[in-house]
Amino acid sequence: MQRQDHPSGHSPFISVITPTLNVSATIRHSIESVLSQTFTDFEYLVMDGGSEDGTEQTVKAYDKVTWVSEPDRGIYDAMNKGIAIAKGTWVYFLGADDRLYDDEVFSDVFKYAGENNTDIIYGDAHFLVKDFIHGGAYDPVRITQSNICHQAMFVKRSLFERLGNFDLKYPINADWEFNLRAFGRNDVHTAYLPRTIVHYNNRGESGTHLDQAFLADRRNLIMKHYSLSRLTAYLRFIAKQRIGIG
Repeated sequence: MQRQDHPSGHSPFISVITPTLNVSATIRHSIESVLSQTFTDFEYLVMDGGSEDGTEQTVKAYDKVTWVSEPDRGIYDAMNKGIAIAKGTWVYFLGADDRLYDDEVFSDVFKYAGENNTDIIYGDAHFLVKDFIHGGAYDPVRITQSNICHQAMFVKRSLFERLGNFDLKYPINADWEFNLRAFGRNDVHTAYLPRTIVHYNNRGESGTHLDQAFLADRRNLIMKHYSLSRLTAYLRFIAKQRIGIG
C-alpha cells in the first residue's frame, strides 16, 4: 500500500477512513461532508477494493483525499488496511453512502475529547431508511443486546493497538465484536456525546442481512472478553429477562 503524508507535515488529529468498491454514484457526497468540516486537522483515506466504475476518478478529483486501491476481503479488511496506514490520534470510519450530519461534527467531537479522557467517543446516527435517530448512551449490558452505529463512533488509534483490529470472521458485525471487546474491559473508557454524528444509509449489508457467525458466537464472546464485574452485571440482566423482570 502507498499513501501520501499529511500535507501540513505533522500527524493529523483524526484519520477518516472510507472503504469503497464501485461507489462512484454516492461517494462524492460523503467526501464533501468531510471536506466541509470546520475542524480541518484530519487526513482522509479511501481504501478501495478494486473499483471499476469511475470511483477512482471521482475520488482523485479531491486534493485532500488519499486513494489506496488493492484487492481486499471485504469492508472490514479494507478498514483494517486503513488503520495500518493511519497517522491520526483518532480514527473515524465513514461509509461511502453516508454523510456527516453537519459541518460542526468534528469540532464538537474533539472539543468534547479535550474535556474527557476517553478511548471511544460516540453519538447518535440518523438512519435514512424509516427516518429515525439511533443512539443514546451504552453500557456493558446494553452493548450485548444492540450495537452502536460505527459511523457514529470515534476510536483512538491506540485502542486498536491494544485490542487488535476487526475480526474478519464476522463479515457484517465485526465492529460489534470489537465493541464487545472494548466495553467488556474496565480499562477502556467510553463517552457518549448527545448529538447526531451522521446521516447513515442503512440499506447496506448491516441493515439488511444477519451475521450468522457473530450471532452464533455472541454469548461466548461476552464470556471471553468481559471482566468479572461486567460479566456479573450481564448475567444478572439475562436472569431478570428470563423471569420477566425489568
